[in-house]
Amino acid sequence: MARYPAVVGFSSMTLFARLENPRGHGHTGRGAKRDCSERLANMTTGKDMQHQETGDVVIRRAVQDDIPALDAFARGMGQAHEAGYFARCLEEQAAARRQIFLAIDAASGVLAGYVQLNDYPLYAAFRRFGLPEVQDLNVLPDFRGRGIGARLVAYCEDVARAAGKTEMGISVGLYASFGAAQRLYVRAGYMPDGAGIAYDDIPVRAGEMRAIDDNLTLKMTKSLVP
Repeated sequence: MARYPAVVGFSSMTLFARLENPRGHGHTGRGAKRDCSERLANMTTGKDMQHQETGDVVIRRAVQDDIPALDAFARGMGQAHEAGYFARCLEEQAAARRQIFLAIDAASGVLAGYVQLNDYPLYAAFRRFGLPEVQDLNVLPDFRGRGIGARLVAYCEDVARAAGKTEMGISVGLYASFGAAQRLYVRAGYMPDGAGIAYDDIPVRAGEMRAIDDNLTLKMTKSLVP
């Protein structure tokens, strides 16, 4: 199958990427605090969820009962999601437009991180070539350094590959707080798509001025073909 080409004039989205429609932003979780008392409700329920045990972490698809834990996670990370954000995400999951995958610490049952796989990203080049996009990748500070973020990304790749996708998209912010993410994606095999940078999923042209914030991003792609 044809590979996604470098398309001049396109790029955007953040590492801890963003929900598309509703339009909310992902966050790096700078200075975030973890509430150790938060536990996921009904972690092992649900017939249709995808599930993978990777030693100290269980990765599975989110269900409705996970919304309170996801809301608590977002609050602990200082994320400014609007009310009902995760409920709308799960509505899109039910409509086969995106999926949310959770990383659960096997020892404590704590929600250590999550990621979204969006089959209909706003970024025009990804949509044009049918690339799903890894979005909203977040790992609690206390669980970082264990490879959980890398495992969540790899899990999304496996899901996309099983669905017949041959290329994956991802985005990363450009300022220092995204440094670890930039390194993670390069190690995972992602390369810039060759289209420069974008702001809020809209290409930035030469000479244009944009704020250096979470909306200013570099789009990256990776082949899923062995």
